[in-house]
Amino acid sequence: MAKMHPYISKLGFSILIPDGWDYTENLDKIDMAEKERESQKKWLLIKDGPDSPEKAAKMFLEMLGGMSTGMQVVIATSRKVFYEELLILGVERPKGSIFDKSTATQIQFLLLPHEIALKEWSGKLTATRLLITLQELTEEARLRAKEHLGFQEGYFIVANEKNPDHPAMTVVKLSMRENQTSSQLYSIYHQCLPVWFWSGIPDKVKTVKNKTVDNGEMTVVENYLSFNETDSLSIYAAKGMTGWVISCTGLGFNFHHHKSLFEKMIESFRVEQN
Repeated sequence: MAKMHPYISKLGFSILIPDGWDYTENLDKIDMAEKERESQKKWLLIKDGPDSPEKAAKMFLEMLGGMSTGMQVVIATSRKVFYEELLILGVERPKGSIFDKSTATQIQFLLLPHEIALKEWSGKLTATRLLITLQELTEEARLRAKEHLGFQEGYFIVANEKNPDHPAMTVVKLSMRENQTSSQLYSIYHQCLPVWFWSGIPDKVKTVKNKTVDNGEMTVVENYLSFNETDSLSIYAAKGMTGWVISCTGLGFNFHHHKSLFEKMIESFRVEQN
């Protein structure tokens, strides 16, 4: 495992980071709900304008304003693979029996939106068009969740640019409107994400001890792209009305090569006392 050294961030946390990795910090404050409103207004203008399908698809694949971490593009790209497979299931099976029971159990929260998408786009579906439809269906819930969270206070990214897998960790600081536990933060933040992050495969959620955060624990989430391979790690921590969302990602399908290193970094995360 790579040698590591402590790093104290201006965002109010400390963490061990690997020697030789590059890092950057951003302290810009963003009103998450306002950014979402701006995005939805822009989306509406594009949808109603000329060449709307092509322009909407292009905008959809851009990174969402207000979630300012760059690394989310990596996850967004990998998640699309799952939806391509989902669509193959949809067009190969007769209406009313799109999914077998095991698959339906895994993605039951997508069943109704998927039926609507199939009806709207008939046999002309692409993963992008399905995701656009799902994005529209979840606009209101996403806005409410961002209003509940409040402000993004900045972010920190540490990454190994020399490694072809581009392993990276992003730490986002949130200024929430009320106290939340780490598990509550996970639930609300998940609703804030655009639908391309919803792989349809259930997250594996556990708690880990961390004496510097509320309740003495953080919520660690393993995200999956396939049913047997961890694709990324997300960590949620809260102290009062301050929230921390940590995302560990990598390019390609080699995340398992870096998982133990990320787990060591997660264990070292500490909220600094004011």
